[in-house]
Amino acid sequence: MQAFAERELGPLLRHDDASGGQLITALAAYLEAGGNKAEATKRAHLARPTLYERLRRIEEVLGVSLDSAQSRTSLHVAVLAQAVLAQAVLAQGARVNHDRG
Repeated sequence: MQAFAERELGPLLRHDDASGGQLITALAAYLEAGGNKAEATKRAHLARPTLYERLRRIEEVLGVSLDSAQSRTSLHVAVLAQAVLAQAVLAQGARVNHDRG
């Protein structure tokens, strides 16, 4: 699962890390809104032109078209997998801290 998420999202995560960007947040909002840009602007708390620019940049960084249902599905699964993995890391950290206390 981690390898899949890294393969799909790695370039975007590295871009965000290097630039201090929030492209992954915009992508997640867009995917959670089922590709509905108006709804994604609300979820991400962004102006429509800002969201459109971020989506264009995401396509550029990942080399995909967000108009493709297959790309959106694959990316959405990767975003969900990344969230599950992040929760697992947090839970493990909490257990380690609890065991130390």
